[in-house]
Amino acid sequence: MPRLIKKRVSKSETREENIQHTLEQFREVAAARQKQFIMGGVVILLVVAVVLWALYMNASSARKAAELEFQGYKEFNALNVEAPDPKDLRAERALPFFLQAAELKPTPFSLYYIGLSYYELGQYDSAADALQSFVDKYPDENRFVPPGLYKLGMAHLRAGRKEQALESFGRFRKVGIRAFGDLALLESARILEGMGRAEESVAMYETLSFEYPSSVFAAEARAKTQPEAFAQPAFPDTTKDRPLVLRPVDQDAEGGGSGEPGKVR
Repeated sequence: MPRLIKKRVSKSETREENIQHTLEQFREVAAARQKQFIMGGVVILLVVAVVLWALYMNASSARKAAELEFQGYKEFNALNVEAPDPKDLRAERALPFFLQAAELKPTPFSLYYIGLSYYELGQYDSAADALQSFVDKYPDENRFVPPGLYKLGMAHLRAGRKEQALESFGRFRKVGIRAFGDLALLESARILEGMGRAEESVAMYETLSFEYPSSVFAAEARAKTQPEAFAQPAFPDTTKDRPLVLRPVDQDAEGGGSGEPGKVR
């Protein structure tokens, strides 16, 4: 029986096969990395596109909200109108503009005017809810929080919630708000006087005359601290119909006891 002859594989052929195999591995790794690089680039481009789109939409919403706020402001204050309608009618027309503006991009301006519009419409519960939400959301806003907090107290008072009104007015001294502080003390003193809490009322009047000596309400406060003051009828509410309307420009409310807080219009 003939013997089988084994074919010898030369060393050169073995080296060529190893090199070919290594090259194939390199190609596979390079293709995988290229695919990862492309996918990563696509993801980055998508993220950038989303961010740019969000910035564009945010800017567009801000512009639209500002336009709506100005429309509401014009309606509320009857700008360029020789014979303005009553305040409640103007507030009714202005309120939808402020609500739409707040839905697009809420700002202290729109939220304050929503509460103020409800107040002028006599919807004191809605006014209190809106103003409470506003002062809680923007506690450090210097321009609108003082008049907003004052109107919050007045909304509670008009709705018959005297204790909540006192709490709102008391917040002025708790957080050190000077603007509208004399009005807050005056209303607190009047509420306490009406509730028969004479000593507390006198303390409020004394605080007003001491902390705000130049206020237009200081004379009333000093008169009320006299022993015979509480035997006479209470002073008329001189602040009942004072609207707290602020212009949509950068003017800080500087009530500070002058009796003319925040350039009231």
